[in-house]
Amino acid sequence: MSFNGTKELFLSSRTDSDFYNRSLTTYKRKIEVFFEFLTEDYGVNDNNYKEVLRGIDNIAITKSIEFYVKRYSISFKNTIDLYISVIKSYFEFLNKKLDIRNDNFDSAISFSAIKNSVDNKIIELGLETTELKSPITEQAFVKILNRCDEILNSYNLNYLLENRGKSRKNPVQVFTSAIVTKLVMLTGIKNQVIDTIKLKDYDSELNIVTINNFSIHLPNGLGKQMKRYLELRNCIVNNKDENYPLFVKRDGTSIGIAYEYIFKILKDTLGSTSAECVAKYTIMQMIKKGMNLYLIKMLTKFGIESCLHCQELVNDEKTNEDITSQNRYIDSKIRSMDVFDLL
Repeated sequence: MSFNGTKELFLSSRTDSDFYNRSLTTYKRKIEVFFEFLTEDYGVNDNNYKEVLRGIDNIAITKSIEFYVKRYSISFKNTIDLYISVIKSYFEFLNKKLDIRNDNFDSAISFSAIKNSVDNKIIELGLETTELKSPITEQAFVKILNRCDEILNSYNLNYLLENRGKSRKNPVQVFTSAIVTKLVMLTGIKNQVIDTIKLKDYDSELNIVTINNFSIHLPNGLGKQMKRYLELRNCIVNNKDENYPLFVKRDGTSIGIAYEYIFKILKDTLGSTSAECVAKYTIMQMIKKGMNLYLIKMLTKFGIESCLHCQELVNDEKTNEDITSQNRYIDSKIRSMDVFDLL
């Protein structure tokens, strides 16, 4: 088997995940960086790869981290943690499937020396150590969307009102969860923003919702579903004040910080109520479309660390593109700057 063949076989043994940090995209990117390092710094080829792989130690791993950080401008510890996790999985695969054994990865005790060296290198390189949640993947996004639409499009006002007193699988809770989840999927807003959206912030005629002073047009499908939610809300809320929260619980009271309640749909589909993972997927799509990072921060109310983490994930994805297209993009942007003509 060729050196590159071990990578392809390793990737083919992986199953995709609903979360970005365990996705095939992430595994492919990290193992490609490792192979790039081994080829350039260790001269690995089809003739010597087994010998080299058996001898990889903590020194080689920390060199590879420095290679990754400097070449691809990595800023977050999270990215390196994922990188090491993928490498460890690769060596476990080599041992079990291809009989290429490396004692440094053979047990928790043996691996501790590598882990200590990695932690020291992360400190030395000054990487951001804030623990950040992973975005979901596209397949998870589609899974959530399909479930939300299934619930929202089967709308029956009488059924919802008649059964809203149920303690388990309450249809009003599920319906509200689906509509709020879709709004997060559209805008990438943080949990705390949800309760700040007031009744006056939703214009059903213009199909616009105002969030953190940004007026956002809703897609046609979500617009129709929001009108259904408003009809339901008007039946369960006694407080008609336009400054009262738009999204409420089944008894008409404010959601507040009852995020487990409001994101029940995520618990049912992903096994987690972490809306941040969903929001960060959307933020990544915003970044890919060239949206200003500062404006994303203002809209979503996520901290700059979370926004920059999403930017780093997008940047790391783009390194898989043809270098010619990257050069063309940079060149065109520089030529479009005002200073280009002045110089």
